[in-house]
Amino acid sequence: MELLKCPYCGGRSLEVRSVNYNIPHLGKALLVSIRCGHCGFSRAEVVPLEVKDPIRIILKVSLREDYNVKIVKSPMAKLKVPELGVEISPGPLAQTYITNLEGIVKRLRDIGEIFLSLMEGESGRLKALEEYMRKVRKLEEGEPFTLIIEDPVGISKVLGGEGKVKVEKMDKC
Repeated sequence: MELLKCPYCGGRSLEVRSVNYNIPHLGKALLVSIRCGHCGFSRAEVVPLEVKDPIRIILKVSLREDYNVKIVKSPMAKLKVPELGVEISPGPLAQTYITNLEGIVKRLRDIGEIFLSLMEGESGRLKALEEYMRKVRKLEEGEPFTLIIEDPVGISKVLGGEGKVKVEKMDKC
């Protein structure tokens, strides 16, 4: 196996492994793993190999039990929570992930905490961020909200949540 140059330490000790795999609820995917034998840098990624029609998934969350619903999010999907006024667009390193709704809410809180730590001394924007964090705490306490997933490759899914999930077709880009 040919070793590649590590992007972190520059050593020629980066091993790349990949395998095609059929993942439940996701479909055919390429599993890629890279690891540097010199510095220990590693990364793993799941790359979906199937593309479907674009979809919009709307999940109405009204009970704390809804937090157990499973979410499959493709690396191309955008998340929206209108009650928070938030839209999370995927970046160039976005990955496929499977989590429950509670994990999504935790990510929303973590994002707010990161921004809070970066905005010390910016009182105007800090006030809006504190309001955002107050709303996230309300969600964590069980206040109803809507999660919208817009997926241009149609891979994302909500598993469970019977009667609370609506899937719409979107126009192709």
